[in-house]
Amino acid sequence: MTSIWKRIADVAKATAHEALDRLEDPVMMLNHYIREMEEELDDAQEALHSQRAVERTAQLRRQEYLRIAAELEERAAEALAAGREAEARAAIADKLAFEQKAEQYAVWHQEAGARVAELEAKIERAKEELARLREKRVELAARAEKAAAAGAGSSGSGFGARA
Repeated sequence: MTSIWKRIADVAKATAHEALDRLEDPVMMLNHYIREMEEELDDAQEALHSQRAVERTAQLRRQEYLRIAAELEERAAEALAAGREAEARAAIADKLAFEQKAEQYAVWHQEAGARVAELEAKIERAKEELARLREKRVELAARAEKAAAAGAGSSGSGFGARA
């Protein structure tokens, strides 16, 4: 009795799989994958632009803080030359603080640069994969058209006559 139920279940599964195979159009599925990949590529491009902006901002801030540190060093030298030791010490302390901030922005700039390079590599790989999928779609569409023209649309190949 168990083998009868198993056989009925197997026949039902086989019928369901065959129906799904007929519904799945490889070209349609590739079109779906391509659309998803294009969306992911667009998202990655946006992330890249954003990360480049972060990189530029960090570099600009670093340069600005270094410029301010140099001005403070000049101010300290002038104050020391004029005998204003307390003012010179304060300017040197401020200079060191700005140099420390500039160094932190240099680190952030390097980190952002690494993320930019990583995103660029990811985008390049995605573009290559997208081109490969597009080529495969053209190949599958040509095969489907050939099968439909030869009357093989119902041969169970999964292509159908919809190409």
